[in-house]
Amino acid sequence: MPPCTCTCSILFPTCSHVVHSVWQVVVSILTIIPSDLSTLIDFYSFCMWVGYGTTMVALLVLRYTEPKLHRPYKVKDPTNWENGH
Repeated sequence: MPPCTCTCSILFPTCSHVVHSVWQVVVSILTIIPSDLSTLIDFYSFCMWVGYGTTMVALLVLRYTEPKLHRPYKVKDPTNWENGH
């Protein structure tokens, strides 16, 4: 079985993805017990947007620090004003 690449792999380095899914359910239940569902949804939404923001920053950092890396797809950089387009 391939090694786990989830964020929980620090806690469970040799477990399957099923264990990670169960872990997420347990953490969600523990989060919702002292509060209500809207708080859990707000927390998830915040974490999701933090993940999107981190991914975008990482993409821009890699684009300018490692410009010669092979990329399987190309997206036109809207911040590139040098060409006048």
